[in-house]
Amino acid sequence: MVSSNHSNAMRQLFASITFLWFILLPMSLLAQSPVIQGRVTDAATGTPLPGVNISMSNQHGVATDANGYYSITAETGKIKLLFQFVGYNSESRTLELKTGEERILHMAMHEQAQMLNELVVSASRYEEKISDVIVSMETISLETIENTHTMSIETALQQVPGLMFLDDQVSIRGGNGYSYGVGSRVLLMLDDLPMLTGAGGEAKWNFIPLENLSQVEVIKGASSALYGSSALNGVINIRTAYPTATPKTSIMVYSGLYGKPKRNEIAWWGDATPYYTGARLNHSRMIGNFDLVVGAHLMKDAGYRENEKEESVRFNINTRYRSKKIKGLSYGVNGNAMFSRGGNFLLWMDG
Repeated sequence: MVSSNHSNAMRQLFASITFLWFILLPMSLLAQSPVIQGRVTDAATGTPLPGVNISMSNQHGVATDANGYYSITAETGKIKLLFQFVGYNSESRTLELKTGEERILHMAMHEQAQMLNELVVSASRYEEKISDVIVSMETISLETIENTHTMSIETALQQVPGLMFLDDQVSIRGGNGYSYGVGSRVLLMLDDLPMLTGAGGEAKWNFIPLENLSQVEVIKGASSALYGSSALNGVINIRTAYPTATPKTSIMVYSGLYGKPKRNEIAWWGDATPYYTGARLNHSRMIGNFDLVVGAHLMKDAGYRENEKEESVRFNINTRYRSKKIKGLSYGVNGNAMFSRGGNFLLWMDG
């Protein structure tokens, strides 16, 4: 009877040891495996990115938590770690890990910029894809204007095929004859509002807030059915920008000199070389449901021709409140004011 009890106790002890061996062995192996920890953030703002997919060479992976942190158990040796998130460029890192090593690896991911279907409003007075527009239309983006160091909207518009300027009067495909001061057949608009003077129908190009542009839309062809007789030769619609989630401030300063002419008798300025200089400032931000954009432009131009100097200061403001109760309803007030003074050139006295 004693022998039987002793045998049963030995069997129970053996079973317990075997059970503990199967439990502790994986834990021991796991403790020896390298561990990679860190945080994933937005490279521009530093905000944490939750839900980023992090995978290793063997397809094993994890996702970041609500605060952007992650922890992944890796293999000893050389591995490749891949970070993927919707709307961001994929990032990868190759690591050489030792047994039991704890590696800290933080990752800053960059947003992926893609040109999606471009939207326009000038063709039909409601937003639609430019690929669906049935009229001939061109757009100029803000990036194009900034990259070409454009100082005036006329310079930017001259890049549009079929559009030309003659003494500040615009013509599209030769459809507007030269009749300065008696009205234009090309309608200039700012946010769908006409920008032609009431007296002579002239376009005041220096009144356009170049420091706060979203997009320029040019319709090549008659659009009088939508915009009236002033649009017999086409439409140029300047669309201003509203703020994004991230506040933005931009400052641009420019300056230049006029060269000396070959004929010394028309160099009226003597030893003082005429110059021009200016600055554009813009700030935009969201304050809850309220959008605010303010901008300014200061310019001084001594002029190449005598007595044609010009000085101007322009201010603009865009406001918009997005209703919390009614989806899609927004309202606001936009303003644009400019003060300028200058002279007109007639003829050089000794030219």
